[in-house]
Amino acid sequence: MSLGSRKGVRLAQESLSGEYIAEDAPHWKAEPFIPITAAELKSVLLAHPLAAAQADHLHRVFESLTSILNHDYRNLHQQLETHYSVLDPDRDLKLLTEPTDAQCDASLRHMRGYLHDLLRAANFTQLDQQQIRGAIQTSSDWGVRLQINFDIFESIDVYARGDIVGMRTRRLWKSYWKMSEMEVPIYQRLVAVFKLKPDAKLVGAHAGGQYHRDRLHLSMFKNIPQADVDMLLPGSSIRFSWLDRTKIFAPTLGGIGVTVFKILRGAVVIAATGLAAVMGVAVLAIGIIGYAVRSIVSYFHTKDKYLLNMTRSLYYQKLDSNAGVIYRLLQEARQQDLLESIVVYFILATSDEPMSEAAMCKRVELLLKDLLAIEIRFDPYSAMKRLHRLGIVLDGGGDTVSVLSPETSVRQLDHYWDNLMSIDRATPSESGQ
Repeated sequence: MSLGSRKGVRLAQESLSGEYIAEDAPHWKAEPFIPITAAELKSVLLAHPLAAAQADHLHRVFESLTSILNHDYRNLHQQLETHYSVLDPDRDLKLLTEPTDAQCDASLRHMRGYLHDLLRAANFTQLDQQQIRGAIQTSSDWGVRLQINFDIFESIDVYARGDIVGMRTRRLWKSYWKMSEMEVPIYQRLVAVFKLKPDAKLVGAHAGGQYHRDRLHLSMFKNIPQADVDMLLPGSSIRFSWLDRTKIFAPTLGGIGVTVFKILRGAVVIAATGLAAVMGVAVLAIGIIGYAVRSIVSYFHTKDKYLLNMTRSLYYQKLDSNAGVIYRLLQEARQQDLLESIVVYFILATSDEPMSEAAMCKRVELLLKDLLAIEIRFDPYSAMKRLHRLGIVLDGGGDTVSVLSPETSVRQLDHYWDNLMSIDRATPSESGQ
């Protein structure tokens, strides 16, 4: 539901400073993320004309899929909780047995694998090192130019979702310093997962010791300009522009020059006595020291100003950290998996004949575009794998597939649910693999 309007634009989000994201904000590229709740999708599909004759059985299929996915993700949550208890920087529980280095390394490997699969299920895309380093070379008009020391990281992974166009305001000289709206490429959600090296040296705003070297850190942010990804990482130091350096050092160099000029201009007068010459040199030295101190103070003042701007920028954009990120991702991944499973089953169950995966994907994308008014690049792999595992997919011959009728699917899913405990003992849950 829209939060309101801004000059006739329906808003999805708006900040106190007037920055906003329109409901129909353009995307730079089609993504697999489905921005709707499962409850709303069920309601829309059950009211669809194609579902009229079998709405009751479709409803039961959707509810069975919901229960089974809830069960799978509850198991995954327990596995994540077990491994992350060793690596959680915020834990307040006492470990009765201190883990060995080998156990910590094993938990780290498991967590990185689990988190990668979880973020992929939540339809995040992993940013490569080139994309992260590209952000370091620039900053948005609201960010801070930084230099990142990647050598302090034992591992670092950054994931993003929602590559869209947001609107922000800024005073521009060409508009006579009036507030003007500007388009800004942003990520609606961004997750950073990193572990520091044991001997990592942090500087600047991150030198306070809040990062444990032997723990796995997670952070989730919203509405981050793509040029400001580097602001989210520790190990950063302020990178001054030529204009900043000019503002800091030009007054000092100018003041020293003026002082030297005045002393040289009076050199003829003061040269009469040796004492006057000594006093002139002393005045020159004091002037140089004074201007040097002024430059140092100006340097730290400028640095503190940038750090304050960075802190203000991220304060309202940070959604969660560490274990809280895991809980959010579990919810979002479960929701996306459920949406994909429901829409795939609906398309196949309401088709008059078996369909190829390509044709099925096209139907799904058209359905979602009609419903959400945005392009979605649908990936059927995980949904088809899940429906195969549940035993409700039929081989249609060749490259085509179909599903059991809703009535038969209800019985099959009931049977699967009744035997779920024995299935758990025989094989790990799909979400945790």
